[in-house]
Amino acid sequence: MPIFLMELYKYTKKELIDKLFLSNAEYIHFEYELMKKGILKIYNNKLSIKYVGVIEYKGKVIFILPKYIRGNNEAYYLEKAKLIFTLFREYSSRNKKCLVENIDFFGNEYNQESFNLIAMSEYLLRNYLEYGIYNKNIHLYEINGHGNIDWNKTVNEQYAYKSNNSYIYINTYTDSRNNDLLNNIVKIHKYAINICSEYISKFKFLGIEIPDIKFDIDIYELGTKDEILLELEKEMSTEFCDQKLLVLQCLHNLFNKIGSTSSDENNVNLYGTKYFHIVWEKVCSYVFKNQYSSIAKDIDKPKWYSYDLSKEYEADETLKPDILRKFDLQRLMCILDAKYYNIDFEESKIKNYPGIGDITKQYLYEQALKVKYSGYEFLNILVFPTEQESKIFGTVDIDFMSKLNLSKVNLYKVNDVEVFNMYINRNLYDDAILLDLYKPNKNLYDTDFNPVLEVSELYEDIYN
Repeated sequence: MPIFLMELYKYTKKELIDKLFLSNAEYIHFEYELMKKGILKIYNNKLSIKYVGVIEYKGKVIFILPKYIRGNNEAYYLEKAKLIFTLFREYSSRNKKCLVENIDFFGNEYNQESFNLIAMSEYLLRNYLEYGIYNKNIHLYEINGHGNIDWNKTVNEQYAYKSNNSYIYINTYTDSRNNDLLNNIVKIHKYAINICSEYISKFKFLGIEIPDIKFDIDIYELGTKDEILLELEKEMSTEFCDQKLLVLQCLHNLFNKIGSTSSDENNVNLYGTKYFHIVWEKVCSYVFKNQYSSIAKDIDKPKWYSYDLSKEYEADETLKPDILRKFDLQRLMCILDAKYYNIDFEESKIKNYPGIGDITKQYLYEQALKVKYSGYEFLNILVFPTEQESKIFGTVDIDFMSKLNLSKVNLYKVNDVEVFNMYINRNLYDDAILLDLYKPNKNLYDTDFNPVLEVSELYEDIYN
């Protein structure tokens, strides 16, 4: 079982040492590596981990859960960890070009600098299961053998006899292509599969469904690390199949990083992100069917004017709301902003809430869009993750903004299991979900309001 920790929870040094079962020396190295990556922060002698995902160190698997998780038993944490890990695999596969070094630790099989042992191991194992072990074809030429006749070689190297105005070759070269099963690259690939299979077995609790694979291959058959790398480089220079080239590049990256032994237990291996809020934004943008790219042109850009040149310039960029949805039939514009906050209303105060800038931006987005969509109603929403059911749970507004005829900003919690599974399975919310949040004849701010159960009533309001 993994060890579970919470994102941004403040731990003492002793708590971490005890939870991770580390010696003092091991902990010092662990702390140094995480601080070097910008993951571990120190506040008043307490330590906080700004990261969500897997950390593997000294053979131990640690999973840092998102800060909004409130459960308190390991079976529950395990289900959440499986979901988050599956989400990360889907997210990283869709956003390879957007991943940022030292922020997103998902790896890229093409890039040695972003090497990730977890991602690399899974890739090489799945590639092996689909294509098999690397095969190296060798040409065996025989005189009058059973393979195909190689006429170029025969004409160039054999004597032809003339008979009745024709030329006859008594002997021909035949070409038999066989897999070179003793080739060093084959051995290197087999040994790499052994390394990856042993390593990935630590993470099967996260739902990685790959069988255990073991080849009878001895490390001493491969040579030194430098010899292995040279062998792979020579093979890459003569191989032209893209799929095989990628395997060779992955093998080169693997042995370059870890040598010819299994993973170094002193390494801290990561699979996750320091910026889970970006993942949350991408997920919400997808499932709510963001139309920003088609509506952005309707938002005015800043204009700059030079007195000296008597010339006006228009800026390249303008306001950028997270998510925009337009419903022309209902004359409704929805402005959604994905917020990764663990907002908490208490009897005497509110904690962990977005700042004033997040609120004023929503008003500004609405004001900017009203220039083009003057006849539309506006629905302004901040979207938060929750373990509970999806629902509107409150509002936020500023008195002087309300007097400008700007709508209150609704606070909407969305169930994490529902929304993450939708993203993973490439499903989208039905338009009725957003339409039903706009109820001109209902009290939007009733916390018992359930947007999923009242869709039919909405359509009666619209069409009757």
